[in-house]
Amino acid sequence: MFPKKYERYRIECEAIRRAHHGHITPRMIVTAARPVKHPLHKWFGKLWDAGYAQQKALEDRARELLRVITVVVVSKPKTILAPYYVHDPRAPPNVQRYAALSSGDFSREDARNIILTEIARIEGCVARARGAALELAKRYPGVLGELEDGLAQIVGVARRLSSRHKRNGRKSEGSRLSA
Repeated sequence: MFPKKYERYRIECEAIRRAHHGHITPRMIVTAARPVKHPLHKWFGKLWDAGYAQQKALEDRARELLRVITVVVVSKPKTILAPYYVHDPRAPPNVQRYAALSSGDFSREDARNIILTEIARIEGCVARARGAALELAKRYPGVLGELEDGLAQIVGVARRLSSRHKRNGRKSEGSRLSA
């Protein structure tokens, strides 16, 4: 199930992805959306008229599009908005290529890599949360401990995934989070 707000964009992005053997990049989206009558053209707004660094700005906006397209996952008792597109774990280094989580062609190892990448994204947020918790703990004792308990669970998952990854002989960046 998909939120309706971006459903038309998702359909167009899926058409681009299918036309490119299951992969999608920001550049592919920009190229497809360039004609004024293309349904994605309006997503870029006045960026089409921008002069300096136009291509980079358009590709950044295409990345935003990939981030806002989500899928609703119902996992009792919670409903979660999950990303529909993720960085393709099979992409060569330094290549901005995305794949749909729903494509079904990921191996178990690809799944681990996707999760490790998502965990790595939260590291900056964790540092910010710790800073906020330290300040809030002055007035609300126990807040920092609650945060650290939750982080310990996340770190445990990251370590288990990372150790399986290493046992299979693959290089892993792992997570720099520490509980």
